[in-house]
Amino acid sequence: MRLLCYRLPEEQAKQARDRKAAKLRKKHGRKYNQELVWWASWVLLITTTDEAMWSGQDLVYLYRARWQIELLFKRIKQCLHLHCLVLKDWERVSCVLHLNLIAWWLQEQEAQWLRELLTQVLSPTQEPINQIGEPEVCEEEQEELQWVISSWTLAHFCCEEVRTMLRGAWTRRRKQECEPALRRYVFSRKRKRGHRESEQRAWLEAKYNQLGGRSVA
Repeated sequence: MRLLCYRLPEEQAKQARDRKAAKLRKKHGRKYNQELVWWASWVLLITTTDEAMWSGQDLVYLYRARWQIELLFKRIKQCLHLHCLVLKDWERVSCVLHLNLIAWWLQEQEAQWLRELLTQVLSPTQEPINQIGEPEVCEEEQEELQWVISSWTLAHFCCEEVRTMLRGAWTRRRKQECEPALRRYVFSRKRKRGHRESEQRAWLEAKYNQLGGRSVA
């Protein structure tokens, strides 16, 4: 087991200390542990990886990729609309979750194929990957950067593709046959007040028929 201690560059360390101090002041008031603020300048990692294969700098850079895991979870929730599921029965929840994971696996296959296809038309970036502590690219240099593929757009696009594959195409005949079942999804609840859009649609339709089908524009 290895313990890696990496001290942040002074500018980043100051920002980390300020954030930590503000958080401690909010929780404990003016009397808080100053030692915790000092430790905010450091990144401490414990690993069992082989030192011959993974250098300390490699592991520090790999640690930065942890946020991509959180972004993956966020993409899954947004693209599959998991926040819209309201289930309490564990068996149903487990079943729906497994089905969503299968759908995401299908999406990942399509996204990987599409990513490889689109990557062929992109020029490889000439800029080296920034390590921890290195400054970000300034605005003047942004114009020189190459195009990159958006994982968010790719995921949304491929999820819609999977949905279309699973649901199939809805013809007018199919919608007419399912009309009784569709009512519950398109009809609103009974309203005491009028509905402006419905009233205007009805008036315009009546006016259109009154004019013999001529344009009311």
